[in-house]
Amino acid sequence: MRSLTGSLTSCCVYAAIITAGLAAGRAGANMIGPPQVFTIANQKVGDGDHLADATISFSLSNGQLTVSLDNTSSMHAANELIRSVSFKLFNSSRAITATGQLTALHNGRQEKINKNGSYTFSSVTLGGLADPWRIRRNSSAYILGTGGAKDMVIAPPVGNAYRANKTIDGNPRHNPFLADTPTFNMQLCGINSVTQVRDVMVGFGTGSLNVPASETSIPEPAAAALLAVGGLVLLLKRKRSR
Repeated sequence: MRSLTGSLTSCCVYAAIITAGLAAGRAGANMIGPPQVFTIANQKVGDGDHLADATISFSLSNGQLTVSLDNTSSMHAANELIRSVSFKLFNSSRAITATGQLTALHNGRQEKINKNGSYTFSSVTLGGLADPWRIRRNSSAYILGTGGAKDMVIAPPVGNAYRANKTIDGNPRHNPFLADTPTFNMQLCGINSVTQVRDVMVGFGTGSLNVPASETSIPEPAAAALLAVGGLVLLLKRKRSR
């Protein structure tokens, strides 16, 4: 009887730990979790001689989506500028349709580049963009992008100046640019913290070129909680076997 009682007690303890872990996972689903990060590395984006690099981060919570655009290319020409990001939203395996609008732009600055490659910065708001960015939906994806050739996202300079061609240095068609990892906030009814971003495509230059981005793996909060629970269960089993 004593052995049976001990076994039942152990099972109750393990069950309590597992329940607590699952509850923590569910509670985490109502909070902002780690961002989903997508990258592009050494991709051809036009002339084939110069390659583009970028990191796109998505953070989701109930009704809110934040997208950060980080162009890390070694700038040579306008085909390396980021003009848009397209993506799809899923709850589990089901694609969802969310409605909403952009609400703010922060972190990024507007940058004007002169003919000699020197540049100047100025602060900018969502409403102050020369070519406004918008969020829209086509038949299969959401598209966050600029409405024109200006205010595309540019990578940092090399040293104290750009070493680019005339499509960037002093080009009035593209000036001003967006720099310093511009981050867009938006309200999207229908999403929550367990909504997943998939099928990310990054648009470069002024043409129709879209490059697929690869996701960087980040453990989900619920998965991390279950891993922690598993570790605690193993520790308890070891203690009882001694």
